[in-house]
Amino acid sequence: MDGLISTFHIDYKIIIAQIINFAIVFVVLYIFALKPLGKLMHNRREEIEKGLSYAKESKDELIIAKQKAEEEIKKARIKINDMIGEARQKGDDMIIKAQDIAKKEAQKIKNQAEKDIIKERIEIEKSIYQKTAHLVALGVSKILEEDVDDKRNVFLNKKAVDFLKENQNI
Repeated sequence: MDGLISTFHIDYKIIIAQIINFAIVFVVLYIFALKPLGKLMHNRREEIEKGLSYAKESKDELIIAKQKAEEEIKKARIKINDMIGEARQKGDDMIIKAQDIAKKEAQKIKNQAEKDIIKERIEIEKSIYQKTAHLVALGVSKILEEDVDDKRNVFLNKKAVDFLKENQNI
């Protein structure tokens, strides 16, 4: 070994000094660089893991929120369709009610018109009977050539009207 040391000019004192220097540099680097760096990397790893877990939770919450939103949209559509159906039904009911009211009103007008026609017809018939009776009385007075007084005229008019009613089935 002495030959090896003399051939390569190795001085054991220098090697020991280098080993001590290396140990001091290693300890200083470990204390001031590697240890804080390790701590920093460990903290960073934890933050990344937390971020990933938060991202996964957020993704899950987003999926759940989308599902809830879709369910709410479906419920809203169903509710809207129900409301539209109810509105249509109410509209149809209103139309039917208005038609019924219109039919009743038309029937009322028709009945009133029929009553008015019957009333007018009766009045016209009375007028015709009275005029006919008056003409008969005039005709009778001309035939008899005598002047008929008012009492006799009323009597003859009434008798003529009665005769006409019996023959016409009024």
